[in-house]
Amino acid sequence: MAQGLAKWDGARWSAIGSGWFLGVKALAVFDDGILKAGLSAATGPNATGKRTALWGADLAYRWHPAGGERGWPFVIVEAEYIERAYHTGAANLVDDGGAVIGTAGASTVRDRGIVGQVVYGFHPGWAVGVRAEQCTGSGDDIVTVDNGAGGTAQQLGERDANARRDNRTRLAALLSFQPSEFAHIRLQYNYDRADHLDRAEHSVWLGCDFLIGTHPAHTF
Repeated sequence: MAQGLAKWDGARWSAIGSGWFLGVKALAVFDDGILKAGLSAATGPNATGKRTALWGADLAYRWHPAGGERGWPFVIVEAEYIERAYHTGAANLVDDGGAVIGTAGASTVRDRGIVGQVVYGFHPGWAVGVRAEQCTGSGDDIVTVDNGAGGTAQQLGERDANARRDNRTRLAALLSFQPSEFAHIRLQYNYDRADHLDRAEHSVWLGCDFLIGTHPAHTF
């Protein structure tokens, strides 16, 4: 499917510059599983007056043998990759008073990420999973730093100085329980490592979803 990019203002759709989107999906069905794959790309103008391009790919396989109970057992394997190329024009570097103190030339900033996960449904209602994510990129950022005189100033800085763009890795483990089609309980452990962190971070998350009231028909 190919189409232009548009935005909704609450009343009508309008085009966003000269952007476009392209998506391709493929599906293969087997006796005991389903394989899905996709490719996508998009481009359009950005806030600097230049253009940003995005592209990615995804792959998913679900194994579920015939004769199972309520969809169990099953195995889900998924992977996805995405990359962004953000083209920038020249920009002024300013201090906290708005005075121009330098310039940054035109450049291309790149960010990319990959994620993969495996989920195994080993008993009706129960599943375990593992997941790995990694983000990286290239290109300097304009960062705001202390100017040593009680104020701030902008300067070109390494990407690892930006907590939103530095290298990071996450490893996660999951235990999931569905007592019925109306409830879902998840226990997850995350290990996070990022350039802006002084040390690795460990966290445990407990999530509970409950469905109350009418709902559409579904397979459970």
